[in-house]
Amino acid sequence: MIRASARAASTRTLSSGCSRTNTIASSSTCSQRLAHIGADPDFDLDFHIPTRRWQGFLQALADAGISPPPTHYEPADFTVEGDYQAAKQLLGRPGARPTAIFAASDEMAIGAILAARDLGFRVPEDMSVVGIDGHELGGFFQLTTVDQFPARQGEHAAAAILDQLDTDRPLIQRREDSPYELIVRGSTARPSTMRDDG
Repeated sequence: MIRASARAASTRTLSSGCSRTNTIASSSTCSQRLAHIGADPDFDLDFHIPTRRWQGFLQALADAGISPPPTHYEPADFTVEGDYQAAKQLLGRPGARPTAIFAASDEMAIGAILAARDLGFRVPEDMSVVGIDGHELGGFFQLTTVDQFPARQGEHAAAAILDQLDTDRPLIQRREDSPYELIVRGSTARPSTMRDDG
């Protein structure tokens, strides 16, 4: 489910960052225009969600026949401030800047939106930003996101634990695909121009 929801978010990132006036860009041009802001490797030691989201991003690129750009990955912690700094690093590099960023959480995506605006880029006119989680502030920031319905996930987890307690059977880890939904808001659009800032 984590990989699938990240893949859905990444597919939206692809559609937002890889076209110029409704014409699909070449694979090499497109790969230079996409970026991912994920977790610092130390964070992933305890929580494997960042790795699974990275894998979903890579799978969406592979499905589209695109190689990931090595210079368009920036690690950060899962906070607005951490991603704000990471996005400033990513967007401040010389050369072609990304036209779309997939952030590994909504908090990170909000940080990317704020950094882009502080650097003079318009979201979504100059660059699109996609998050994942369905954070309550997503609507305020007009963030395109993949909502994973965490309350429903919690209900499933609680029901499994209560079922185990009622039966005294060992807890069997059931793999249930939890629902997710792409919610398209104002942080994504097809780029009107593909400008190089470097």
